[in-house]
Amino acid sequence: MHIGYGLGVRTLALFGPGIERKWAPRSSNCAVINKHLDCSPCTKFGYTPVCKKGVECMNLIGVEEVCEKAIELMKR
Repeated sequence: MHIGYGLGVRTLALFGPGIERKWAPRSSNCAVINKHLDCSPCTKFGYTPVCKKGVECMNLIGVEEVCEKAIELMKR
């Protein structure tokens, strides 16, 4: 994600436990998918605790959603 952003490549970032506000690329060449669950982001100071919800924040991101967002991004 960071390398793609740095090279100016269209980039689709998936966020769950990570801190989107801190790490997500910000550009018209970038898009983010994040379910914004109540427990997310759970990563603090570089440590991600064991998830009690089965990593629901990532599992809720579906293949179709990623494909649709990627196609939308490529059309920009």
